[in-house]
Amino acid sequence: VPGTEIGVGYRSFIDHELDGRLETGNAGDLHVKYDNVTLPDVVTLGIRQRITDRIRLMAGAEWTNWSQFDTVKIEGGPAPIGLPFEYDDGWFFSVGGEIDVTERAAVRAGIGYELSPIDDNVRNYRLPYNDGLLLSVGTTYRLDERFSFDIGYSFFSVEDMDILAADEGGRDANGPFSGRTDTYVHYIAAALKWKL
Repeated sequence: VPGTEIGVGYRSFIDHELDGRLETGNAGDLHVKYDNVTLPDVVTLGIRQRITDRIRLMAGAEWTNWSQFDTVKIEGGPAPIGLPFEYDDGWFFSVGGEIDVTERAAVRAGIGYELSPIDDNVRNYRLPYNDGLLLSVGTTYRLDERFSFDIGYSFFSVEDMDILAADEGGRDANGPFSGRTDTYVHYIAAALKWKL
């Protein structure tokens, strides 16, 4: 329909081969190698709809292929070590709006929700991550045809979660450690744009 814009984006996976030194204390240092560490590819879909000349609505979805990030093998020690991640795919959904309050200034706000790739079965105390809610507000001020200024604020709150210790079923990602987390993040961003 008139005023509709749709965008699709793709960012490829990235393969890594890392090597370094593992400090083992009295046993001396070992040269270790991490082979075939693959960070996920990402697909995004966005839609923007002009409602009036001053009001626009947006929605988006993003899929991250974390399920390919399974077990990282560390070689070089007395025996290979496997770090099991075993993540699910990640999803992020968002909706928002933008209003031109003057010819030079626009304000926007949005809400997003992330479905974490990490669940209770694989969550450990090194990365206590869960589903989360994102709230954002921002503004753009156009100084002239070439210069504009953006500033934004976002608050990201991760759902409280339990970190589980080893159990009778053999789950030992956290050893004897257990606990509960409460996580949130504040973001502030600013940018000056100059069109050449």
